[in-house]
Amino acid sequence: MTSRLAYLVLIVMLLPDLVIARDDPSLHTQVGDQIVLDLSGKPAATYLRLLKQPVPEVPDDGFCVQLVARIIRIDHDNLIAEFQIMREHDTDVAQLISVSVSFSRDDLVDRSNYPQPYGIANTEKERLVQTIIAWQDSLPNIRKNSFEGIKIRVWSLDKEISE
Repeated sequence: MTSRLAYLVLIVMLLPDLVIARDDPSLHTQVGDQIVLDLSGKPAATYLRLLKQPVPEVPDDGFCVQLVARIIRIDHDNLIAEFQIMREHDTDVAQLISVSVSFSRDDLVDRSNYPQPYGIANTEKERLVQTIIAWQDSLPNIRKNSFEGIKIRVWSLDKEISE
């Protein structure tokens, strides 16, 4: 009985901190943390074209590319996050695509509070997909549908030095 009471007191003491942290993911956002960047509209179409992937003729509101970006800089309430991927290309020149996004801390959304329709995973592949989705849903989210605050860059290898 005493141990139950001690656990109850501990939960009551920690509950306000847990609720605040759950409601506002930006409270603990630091350089190096990951976020999900939802690109839609022209930025998403541009990104897919650079990867030589098919782009819908008229992207609707549901058309979205999700990237897991890392916060690289924080200046007061302004954050910069970046995603990078090597582009597979049919030439000998290696290329890197980077997507940088600048945004306010207030623009982050905590998606972990939204109910997710995962369903039952019958196969190992379905369980893996559900695990990845649950992990992404645990990260803060930023959605961008215009190039405001976004820079998409393509970097090419200039010189390679090896022994």
